[in-house]
Amino acid sequence: MVNDDGRVEQCTHSGWGYIGAPMAAHTHNVCVEAWKRQGFYPVPDVGLGLRLESGTTRVNFVIPNSGAQRAGIKVGDVLRSVAGQAVQRPGEFYRLLAMKQAGDLIDVLLELNGQRVELRVVVEKQRSNPD
Repeated sequence: MVNDDGRVEQCTHSGWGYIGAPMAAHTHNVCVEAWKRQGFYPVPDVGLGLRLESGTTRVNFVIPNSGAQRAGIKVGDVLRSVAGQAVQRPGEFYRLLAMKQAGDLIDVLLELNGQRVELRVVVEKQRSNPD
């Protein structure tokens, strides 16, 4: 789950409990609904291969060999628009991504040192990054 500032939270369960799998699924659903009431929504299952600084649209990590890296996005770049829509908070970025599918091309307007550059990036299935 992610909020408009880009804060990510997870609903996890530990073990099966005495009731079994239905209990774990119910507990997870309750957790998800609780986060939704606090303004969180599901993280899209697609991405560009980058992370944003919390509360900003500044790129603070680019996953190696990702669509973002291949397009030329670098740490420090600031996202200004995605798919023609202005973005000012991470949540706006994630909501726009949620409408895309892996393999889609998406236009991204970036700013670095006062210079604006538009790039086309391939949307990819989310993957974990090597930390």
